[in-house]
Amino acid sequence: MILTIPMELEAAKKEVMVNFDQIEKEKFNLIKKNILNNLGITINDTSNFIWEQFIINSSIYGEFAWQYIAGILPTEECYLFFNQIECKNAYLFKNSKDLCDIIGETYNCEIYVTDYNGTYIICYNHEMSLCGCGKAKQWIDDFKIANGII
Repeated sequence: MILTIPMELEAAKKEVMVNFDQIEKEKFNLIKKNILNNLGITINDTSNFIWEQFIINSSIYGEFAWQYIAGILPTEECYLFFNQIECKNAYLFKNSKDLCDIIGETYNCEIYVTDYNGTYIICYNHEMSLCGCGKAKQWIDDFKIANGII
């Protein structure tokens, strides 16, 4: 049996005891509109490899670079979403630590994280690149300097 992304997330939720909520489609549509307005990135039902639209960005490479998300993002709620051809759902997390706990229990999916206002996107993709644009570009640059990452 092939697990879908929502199935993996629900299994991870039980494994690490982290609560998060799937958001309503209308709310996710507002977030996508905010991302378009603030970052110039279009996300539609057939979007794949959204990170390819990151014009000005910063990156960290490595198999476990996704673990840096908790140290890069502010400690506030964030929204998780995916390449839209893989999963059209979005999920609200109370903080980036909880998000990383869940990501650590999932496999083979590119993840995207943003705030409600769409002022940043951070992505961990199939090329093992943690990349970010908008506000996340500077956060990644600062994190790299603070942690001696080249």
